[in-house]
Amino acid sequence: MRGWVILLGVSYVADLGLTLVVEVPVVVGVTHAVGVAARRSLPVAIAANLLTHPVLWFVAAPWGTDHLGITGLLLAEGCVVAVEAAVFACWLRPRPRPRPRRNPRPRLAGGLTGGLAGWLALLANAMSVAVGIVVH
Repeated sequence: MRGWVILLGVSYVADLGLTLVVEVPVVVGVTHAVGVAARRSLPVAIAANLLTHPVLWFVAAPWGTDHLGITGLLLAEGCVVAVEAAVFACWLRPRPRPRPRRNPRPRLAGGLTGGLAGWLALLANAMSVAVGIVVH
């Protein structure tokens, strides 16, 4: 039993590492393209994955694939996309910049809107699943 637990832990760490290696650069790259600094998007991308990956790996995927097959995996990934999109939309939304004295109109710093956050989460997770399928 102990060997199985160690093997499970090693496999989980490897899969989490693979997920982070694939998804974090995608999130940082796309958010950088819309004006979000990497120092702002990098911790959010890592935190979103650390929030969703354990739930998917230990709860949703085993239950879903046992009971529903590939449909269960797709449902679980859909939930992950929704949660990560909400995290991105909340923490990477445009923030107001201070107004210059000569220009009274407010300006927004770069950020994600809800729709773009959803597409970004879908893109990052689709790439991660595809790489996971190829590797496994």
